[in-house]
Amino acid sequence: MALLGTTLLFRSRLPSTQVDQPLVDRANELLQLDRANQFDDQTDGELDQFEYCEILMRVVKARIRKNQNKGGAPQ
Repeated sequence: MALLGTTLLFRSRLPSTQVDQPLVDRANELLQLDRANQFDDQTDGELDQFEYCEILMRVVKARIRKNQNKGGAPQ
């Protein structure tokens, strides 16, 4: 669940990307529900989607970093 917070923080620091506040609010709500063990199948699936996005953002960030270290353009 910490992955979601990391993604939102990363996205908020990108100069050309604006984080949609309702999306941030919903993510925080899901995290609170998770901490309180108040999940049902629907909210669990929704959090899974956020976590998938987090993983995707980490891959993108790693590739950008790798290409910047090589001095090349992102692939």
